[in-house]
Amino acid sequence: FFFNDTATTEIYTEQIVGSVRCVQETEFELREPSSDEEIRSQKDQLVVAVNECLQAATIETDRIIQARLLKAAVFGKAFLNSVQVEHSQIFHVCKQLRVVNALKNELFARTITFQQLEALEDYQLIGILLRYNLHYLATEICRYLEYPSTQLERVYIHWACCKVESADPDEVVYRVVVEKLKEYGEVSYVEVAKKAIDVGRPALAMKFLDKEPSLGKRVQILLSMENFSKALECASLSKDTNLISLVILQIVKSHMDEAERFALLNPDLSLIHISE
Repeated sequence: FFFNDTATTEIYTEQIVGSVRCVQETEFELREPSSDEEIRSQKDQLVVAVNECLQAATIETDRIIQARLLKAAVFGKAFLNSVQVEHSQIFHVCKQLRVVNALKNELFARTITFQQLEALEDYQLIGILLRYNLHYLATEICRYLEYPSTQLERVYIHWACCKVESADPDEVVYRVVVEKLKEYGEVSYVEVAKKAIDVGRPALAMKFLDKEPSLGKRVQILLSMENFSKALECASLSKDTNLISLVILQIVKSHMDEAERFALLNPDLSLIHISE
């Protein structure tokens, strides 16, 4: 990735005020701080120094140096008011850098810069993580950066779909997925059921559909499975005339013979006919 070390180099140059602040911060740690009067008399330089430290920290790849730069910025901020330096800016930089550093590990093997993270939308970053099946990291980032709940739900659903693709028995997959999704709260099982259908596990798909809170969504999947009796049952429970009409229309258009169609749409009458 593109890396400009100019700002980092300047911070450690004696002619640059950022270097002065780093030194003063170090002296402060050693209990030999420069006098408060001297520091307060250089407010203009101090504002520049804090901003330079923050800028350098965002492009520094060495975590030890990065931490020192951030400490220097925090030290300088203590002598400035919120008009001179926005205190929330330091908090934001620290928060974003924590995410950047979390992504730089040997398991992920992908580097992302502070600038790239700033440019990414929440759905883009989560999409990258899900591409590598990093569900735990994606969950933690969603919560830490306070992403919309839709992104967290997206992570849970993606994890559930991956679980459906495993070789575990249907009962095990169903139990594990339901227990995990309870952590999120009310969630749609439609995508999980679709995945089960795609991988040839219709029985598992039916179990997930029974957990789907939306009868309308259930009906759509059941119709795609050509499970017309169950679709008609769900549509009837919804008491939605449009949904019921849709199911009846699909039954009429289906390839089932007249007897089956009659039995499905008129169950009571078909029993009378059979008894006769």
